[in-house]
Amino acid sequence: MNALLGRRSRRLAITTVAIFAIVGGVAYAVIPDAGTGIYHACIQKNTGALRIIDPSLQHCLPPETEITFNAQGQKGDPGPQGVQGAVGPAGPKGADGAPGANGKDGAPGKDGVDGKDGAPGKDGAPGKDGTSFTAIEDLNGLACTDHNGRQSSVVTSVAANGAVSITCPAAPPPPPPPSANVTLDGVGSFGSARDGAPPRTHTFVLANGEAVAETIDGIEVSVGFDLGTSSCGAQIAPGANCTIAVSFDPSNGQGTYTGSLTVHGPGFSVSKTLSATVTAAPCLRRLTHRTIGICP
Repeated sequence: MNALLGRRSRRLAITTVAIFAIVGGVAYAVIPDAGTGIYHACIQKNTGALRIIDPSLQHCLPPETEITFNAQGQKGDPGPQGVQGAVGPAGPKGADGAPGANGKDGAPGKDGVDGKDGAPGKDGAPGKDGTSFTAIEDLNGLACTDHNGRQSSVVTSVAANGAVSITCPAAPPPPPPPSANVTLDGVGSFGSARDGAPPRTHTFVLANGEAVAETIDGIEVSVGFDLGTSSCGAQIAPGANCTIAVSFDPSNGQGTYTGSLTVHGPGFSVSKTLSATVTAAPCLRRLTHRTIGICP
């Protein structure tokens, strides 16, 4: 160790002599000298410790040797990274960038919950008073709508047995357009029958005498009579015919029935009068085990 220190001291001493030889006589005021940039230092002879001094204020001690140097040494290894400094203040806001492209549409959201029921509405205005009557005959002539949807008038009647009948007879069909050569044939009278007798059916024939097909808009029958099966479709071909069945049921009750069967289309309207009479059923009583009499 002493030999190493001795060699270091001799090298420093040689460097000192070389420096003094180059820069001898320079006045030192600061560290380093403001004019020359020379550093002054004292090196401990025994330990080799080095300290920088200002020669105008300090001097080397007896165990030290003074040296000077002004050459830049080799760059040392980087020191450890220092502690991160505090975050500086935020800079001014930059200019707005150009708008970006529109993004894709998102998936449809779920349906919302049904809303609550609204408050009940206000009561409507009272309706007009209906027509009052004191006798069944007062209903005669009141407006009504027949089974074909046409406006008609109420008809009332009282049978001999006291049965009351209130009907809305079929209104006459609208005036026919210029009549085409279309005919309706058949027997419209169903005759007289006892109350409770079996139904009777008549067949009517609709014939088209035109050279073109005729469209059939409707087939209608008055109240008390019933439409049966029909071979007529939406059109009847030129020179063709079709059939319409109409029935009457005597169980409708006693009385006289009148009405009509009507077939109409854009170019024609044809009708057939219908009639029927229903009388009381005979009253029979047993006189003996072999004879039956008519009730008085």
